[in-house]
Amino acid sequence: MSEQAGVEALLWNNNISVIAITLISYDYILQFEKEIQFVWARRWSMMSSLYLAVRYFGIFLAMLCALWGGLMYMPESSYVTSSFDT
Repeated sequence: MSEQAGVEALLWNNNISVIAITLISYDYILQFEKEIQFVWARRWSMMSSLYLAVRYFGIFLAMLCALWGGLMYMPESSYVTSSFDT
């Protein structure tokens, strides 16, 4: 892979990551009012706890994957070799 192709792939990957983070944040903001009304304002139950655990853990994982896989992605360089390449 040429250096130019690597840079283009990195830019594409960063753009996709920003789009994913934006959509996840937008969905969270849209649903937050309903979450307050139907989850936080009610008496705590096992289902309320399970909903919040799944929702916030899912958001955390989605953000982590978008950041780790995209914005912090470092493509392989053709000039870096390891001892396993011999």
